[in-house]
Amino acid sequence: MHAWICVSRYYNEVTLLKEVLRNIGVHHEQGETIAELQRKLAETIEGKSFFLVLDDVWNSNVWTDLLRPALNETTAGIILVTTRDDQITKRIGVDHTHQVDLMSVEVGWELLWRSMNIDEEKEVQNLKNTGIEIVRKCGCLPLAIKVTASAFASRDLTENEWRKYLSKYVGSESTLLDEIEEALYLSYDELPHSLKQCFLYCALYTEDSIIRRSEVTWLWIAEGFIEEQQGQLLEDIAEEYYYELIHWNLLQPDILSFDQSRCKMHDLLRQLACNISRGECFNGDVESLRGENMSKLRRVTAIIKKDMLVLPRVDKLEVKVRTFLTVMGPWRIEDTLFKRFLLLRVLVLNYSLVQIIPGYIGKLIHLRLLNLDYTGISYLPESIGSLKNLQVLSLRWCDDLHSFPLAMTLLCSLRCLDLFGTEINQVPKGMGN
Repeated sequence: MHAWICVSRYYNEVTLLKEVLRNIGVHHEQGETIAELQRKLAETIEGKSFFLVLDDVWNSNVWTDLLRPALNETTAGIILVTTRDDQITKRIGVDHTHQVDLMSVEVGWELLWRSMNIDEEKEVQNLKNTGIEIVRKCGCLPLAIKVTASAFASRDLTENEWRKYLSKYVGSESTLLDEIEEALYLSYDELPHSLKQCFLYCALYTEDSIIRRSEVTWLWIAEGFIEEQQGQLLEDIAEEYYYELIHWNLLQPDILSFDQSRCKMHDLLRQLACNISRGECFNGDVESLRGENMSKLRRVTAIIKKDMLVLPRVDKLEVKVRTFLTVMGPWRIEDTLFKRFLLLRVLVLNYSLVQIIPGYIGKLIHLRLLNLDYTGISYLPESIGSLKNLQVLSLRWCDDLHSFPLAMTLLCSLRCLDLFGTEINQVPKGMGN
């Protein structure tokens, strides 16, 4: 058996155990505890050989406390750990350590011109000295070099153009901390405005998350990032934006996705996006926010650590949050979300055990996307008919939902109703319209 797991800095224990089980083909149930998942993992691998890759480990507890108790049952197990902190390997107690060296400037230079789809070095031989300077500015980091190469694709192959780009490093107004981030920032700065918004939005996904084309493009549309073009559907334009970001190497396609319909955001690029958008975007435990901070935010990803989602008190402050996403959602949600977050365009409560959506949701008249996938809801309130701007309603794998309210026929802007895995037995007359 084998599994490759991206751990990330702020991993969720339940999510990580489920990911290991998914990798080895074992089904898991909604609501299972850490102990139950550990026991299921131990029973599955007992007496078997096992190869596990723990990629980008920031905390030794992921092995010592979470996985080692279960994996001790293997007859023969090999664990490969990648980390940027050599203290992690000492705490875990690894047998062999391999230190990865930086890429040489010569190899970095070759990566630069090859990433620009240049066939032979002689085509850019006159630019080699400048190119090597650029490679050094990128810290000899392959990611930064490839992103920079994408930015060069629209420039002429002249010394003057390359020098002009290099001069941006001097006195750059970016507030980033080091040269590698600055190299990435300058490439981001070359993007058209519409792509900049879409790139920054991807930082709302947590570290190492899979970004699905079908999901993120709807989110961009709901936020109003997609500019209408005559004769083209918004969905098609959004897909073009998605593939453009991949072309710029700002999103990395998942190697298991042949059509690039799934991708990830490298953590350095995600950190760049977080730095640029800080003040407007928040990703973390919302209980740590104060009311005055919430009043400045436009987009929130709430990482839920308790059974109930409790929002900070906002009193009489005007809340201007446009997007609210939950990660491994809670059991219950305060009505505050539906009463005070009146400017919401995007609300994602998927993968939660929420069973009731209150009637207050009808007050969210600006809502364009509502995602309730994998929730425990058994009905939708009649007030949902007030959501005249709703474009996307996603109800995938809602096992307890079997019918729709009559008010569903009032959703005049609906473009997508996703019911995959949800057994709807009854729909109101007029839904076809």
